[in-house]
Amino acid sequence: MSAGMVGINGGPGILFRGPGRVMATVTFDFDAEGRIAAIHNVANPDKLGAVAGGTAYGLGAR
Repeated sequence: MSAGMVGINGGPGILFRGPGRVMATVTFDFDAEGRIAAIHNVANPDKLGAVAGGTAYGLGAR
């Protein structure tokens, strides 16, 4: 399995890939001060197809 930072729904996320497919994503909601307010995980294969080609961020990007 590999993980990488990608753009998901207009914000930063983490995409987890397994053999030949996307396994899961993690996205974040931020409060007014920029702190993480919520973390969302999606592992439903029916919902993951839309992010398979996500927009790559460099590691350390904000």
